Amino acid sequence: MVGGLKGSTYQEKLAELGLQSLQERRLEADLLLFQKVTNGVCKVNREKWQNERVGERPNTRAAADPTRVERPRARLEVRSNFYTVRIADDWNRLTGCRRI
Repeated sequence: MVGGLKGSTYQEKLAELGLQSLQERRLEADLLLFQKVTNGVCKVNREKWQNERVGERPNTRAAADPTRVERPRARLEVRSNFYTVRIADDWNRLTGCRRI
């Protein structure tokens, strides 16, 4: 614990120390790892994550994006916490310039 903090809430203490919340740090680490996977730095089979429609004409600009990731189905609550499921929506929300 750090003594002498003026803030009473978690957010106030983080702001005073100039830190990110645990949730923000996890998201940043997840996105960084996924960028490494898509660029081939990590040896992980990325083909099962990327939405590639060979021979089909995409209906929207979002579907035409080659870096777009298809979110795997998760029927159970426990499966929705898996890395491949939780990262897809956050990755697709990024703009193209930030995925470099």
